[in-house]
Amino acid sequence: MLDTNLIFKLLFIFLTSNTIFANTINFTWKKSYTTNQVISVDDPMGQIRVDLARQINEYLKPRKAINIEASIPKEIPKPVLPPKVVKPTYIKKVVLKQGINNDGSRNKYETKKEFLIRKNTQNELYIKKSEAQKKAYEDAIAKRNAKIEKLSQQYKRDVQKRNAKILKLQKLVSDDIESIKKEQEIKKKNLSKYVNIFIKNSFRTYLGVPYVTTTDYFPDDEIMKATIVSSDQKHSFKNVVEFSVPPSKARLIDSDLKKLEALVSYKISLDKDRLNIEFNSIDLNYDDKIYQAKSSQNKYEHKYLQASIELKDPTNISLEDKQLDLQEESLMVELQKSELKDVTYRVTTNNHNEIIKRLNTLDNAPKDEKKWVFAIGLEKYDNEVPPIAYSKQSAQSFAKVAQKLLGVPKENTFVLLNSKATSGKIKSDFKTMLSLVKKGDTIYFYYSGHGIPVASEKNEPYMLPYDVNPNFINDEKFFKLKNIYNSLSKSKASKIIAVVDSCFSGSTDGASVITGVAAARLKAKKVDAFDHKKMVILSAGRGTQYSNMFKKKEQRLFSYYVMNALLENDKDVNSLYKDVYNNVERQSRKMGNLKLQQPTLIGNKSLSF
Repeated sequence: MLDTNLIFKLLFIFLTSNTIFANTINFTWKKSYTTNQVISVDDPMGQIRVDLARQINEYLKPRKAINIEASIPKEIPKPVLPPKVVKPTYIKKVVLKQGINNDGSRNKYETKKEFLIRKNTQNELYIKKSEAQKKAYEDAIAKRNAKIEKLSQQYKRDVQKRNAKILKLQKLVSDDIESIKKEQEIKKKNLSKYVNIFIKNSFRTYLGVPYVTTTDYFPDDEIMKATIVSSDQKHSFKNVVEFSVPPSKARLIDSDLKKLEALVSYKISLDKDRLNIEFNSIDLNYDDKIYQAKSSQNKYEHKYLQASIELKDPTNISLEDKQLDLQEESLMVELQKSELKDVTYRVTTNNHNEIIKRLNTLDNAPKDEKKWVFAIGLEKYDNEVPPIAYSKQSAQSFAKVAQKLLGVPKENTFVLLNSKATSGKIKSDFKTMLSLVKKGDTIYFYYSGHGIPVASEKNEPYMLPYDVNPNFINDEKFFKLKNIYNSLSKSKASKIIAVVDSCFSGSTDGASVITGVAAARLKAKKVDAFDHKKMVILSAGRGTQYSNMFKKKEQRLFSYYVMNALLENDKDVNSLYKDVYNNVERQSRKMGNLKLQQPTLIGNKSLSF
């Protein structure tokens, strides 16, 4: 969200430092500000307003961060393992008979003694052959395992080297982003130096040159009348003024009218958050002598002489730090054993979850037994209700953020996802948690799922469990949003922070949940019946707005920016909300006008996570 108020605060500094008036300056449009550029416009003051806004925005526009895409090293390919060693074939059984030679020929003269000697000799030969086969097999396995170990070590070194390069690039980008932020601060401080230049540029571009076209003189009264127009004939500036001048000087003026310079003065004032431009006066300069003129008409009116400037502020740069995926260093290879087990080869990788990856780089907050988290994430439902993309992942991520950054113990964490978030399970776990909460405790409540406005109850909003048909949700009074908030605020907890990623309009991500409503969106009844001193509620949107997914980040849009703010150590609720509001509104506008999403905040804004 672009902060218009910031620009006007800076303009106010300029105004109050350049004039004796509290919030007004005078600007004179005169010949020295002319330009050869000819622009035809129907509304010059409107164009001046737009051009002034353009110049300020261009001045404040941050430069782009350095692009390191081409420098990112490619992923290290997995090593190719040598083939498995083939198990040797052993001779299982050989039958020898007396009188039958080894080659099968008949020997009718072989005695029993001779047969036993032949049997023992043959047995020794088979034993030697078997032992030789076994040794060769085990040697081959040892050689293969040594190659795998060498490949694993090389792969690990290559990945570590690549990761080091990525971290170096990451720091380069982060440092550049910090430089851009500092540059923006300097620009903000110096804005007042450039405002007057911007005003002059706009006037000379769109109004051309004010000059005197004709004069008339009244010698008895020593009054000269002059008609003043602009060199830009399209904008219809015209004014007839009168001023006192003796006849001798009047003749000189008429003889060389080009020397008579018109000085058209405007009053530029700040009114709350709007900058107004109003016509002030016209003076005339001849041979460095100023003649104060006044309009010869009783009333001066001009439809173009007042305009309000509405500026967009690009100073709130939102440069998302590039998070580059690091490879897993461990090859996780299971070596082949001599008992002929199959060789398996695996490389483990993390799912694409930016929040968790960033969370893993941060230190754990001290465990606080007085903190609790109750998170519900309903991505899929049992009653053919449209799914809500990434609700499950957002709920899981929020619980992990609460544990690591807010110090919530695992035993104080209740997370119910999809089929586990039935009406019975939610009631049971919710009541269990509240029964364990003590005075002075803090509860973090999170919900991402469908919100149902019940028309028969004047659009009273309900949360929708996994196993409840949305058309009969009002049979389950426990899930009326008002009742959930009441139960939380009436508990023994001293502080409750609720993060509700649901719009309660009956539609999410453009899909309707209520039978017969199609894609329409209903305006849910406002819920504020809770203890505003110890509880605060951050909600995904307002009115009939959608709660959007953030496909790029694989999270719910509102939830992502709440967790993002916590990752950046912004735990003050009011400050966090402003940051989340700006980011969510800006991102949702990129999705189209129908996707506009503006988070809300009700309750005690002075609380902190």
